[in-house]
Amino acid sequence: MALSDEQTKMRTNPLLFRFMAICALLAAGAAAIIVTLKLTSTAGKKQPNVILILADALRADHLGCYGYSRPTSPNLDQFAAGAVLFTDARSQSSATFPSANSLLTSRMPEMFPADNFGIPANIPSLATILKNAGYKTMAVSASPIVLATKSIFNPHGGFGAGFDKFEEYPWRNGERINRAVKNRHDRLTPPFFLFLHYMDTHDPYVQHGARNKFAKPYNGKDFIRKGNPNPIADMLYANGPKVDITSGDIQHLIDLYDNQIAAFDKYFAGLTNDLASAGLLDNTIIAVISDHGQEFMEHNNVKHGHSVYDALLKVPLLVHLPSVPPAKRTQPVQNLDILPTILDYAGIPSNGLQLEGRSLRPAIEKNEPLHGSIVSTFGYWRSIYDGRYKLIVNSERCTTNLFDIANDPGETLDLAATEPEIANRLTADLRNWQDSRQSGRAGQDRLILSADQERALKSVGYLR
Repeated sequence: MALSDEQTKMRTNPLLFRFMAICALLAAGAAAIIVTLKLTSTAGKKQPNVILILADALRADHLGCYGYSRPTSPNLDQFAAGAVLFTDARSQSSATFPSANSLLTSRMPEMFPADNFGIPANIPSLATILKNAGYKTMAVSASPIVLATKSIFNPHGGFGAGFDKFEEYPWRNGERINRAVKNRHDRLTPPFFLFLHYMDTHDPYVQHGARNKFAKPYNGKDFIRKGNPNPIADMLYANGPKVDITSGDIQHLIDLYDNQIAAFDKYFAGLTNDLASAGLLDNTIIAVISDHGQEFMEHNNVKHGHSVYDALLKVPLLVHLPSVPPAKRTQPVQNLDILPTILDYAGIPSNGLQLEGRSLRPAIEKNEPLHGSIVSTFGYWRSIYDGRYKLIVNSERCTTNLFDIANDPGETLDLAATEPEIANRLTADLRNWQDSRQSGRAGQDRLILSADQERALKSVGYLR
């Protein structure tokens, strides 16, 4: 009997086959199981391997598993069907630095100095913690920022602490990352930690390895055809030449961006096929995340690092955990929570680490809420989100905006004037959060330092 395309795909990808089998077994009683599941201790159990996959600049709302109408992510969608999917996850910042730093340390962006994009030696990272717990550690990064050594975009490096091996391929596509992993299977002896930073979904949106699945013929501007939003960014942020941009131009950029997501999705399938075939996915935690999203003229912005709107902050978070059934969780969570979650499921104590996130385990296994509010920052921008309303403050422009995210996910209707009680409450919460971190002059220094971080990024050309 001939196999269908879907059956063939699952037969050639043992990881996906296992995920779908779990889904089938749990379909009838999943809801009851999730409600009654008890928290279990990892004491005495074999420590799980950990694979952390970061897709740079990947918007959650452009993935099928998050409701996107285009088939950009069939492989990620299948992975999500066997994992825990968080529908309301947010990043701590809107650019790779300091978002990746926060993710890898569970510390807020203000903890990282502007003159060095790396992770300071006095702040434990996920890699250093796991290495001290006996893990073999390896990273492969295509990011020009998240590097162990120096680059034109990161003059200091500084992300290598705790890694036995850190391979760097700035701006290379996912095929190169996958090849590096395949060539280093011998280093992945359990328990191991593998961190992979893909750049396929970052601008420019025409990169080697992406096929045209979504873009229609385009005869307009040359830089748009090349998937390059920088001339628009120069006009908006750097007093560059005026560029007349049409809705068709922006749509073509979106089409090319979706092509890149499809390319990453293909590389994701290649990675999981390879690791499954090598027997490296048994007893393994796999998390798929992003450091931030990407803007396409929402709120008159392009690229990223120019605001704290949800087009940048709302990110995918998919977590596969051994022996934990698939689920969808709607409570607000944040990238700060990823590190403590991994430590929790690995049975590694977090006492004394001063982590600012919380383990997602109560949300995963008991569907409990975790956060009263979530704060994200970049430069002069601050936002606070309580699960429905989101307040955005810009200290340089002296502006305050309030949005009802539940009814206005695109953040188009400012309610600051019409809902003053809510705006005042969130303003006070944001002020209390800032005061709780630093008091007096030290707190002001941290605010100024965060603005310096933005200027430092611009000085090396990463932002405009």
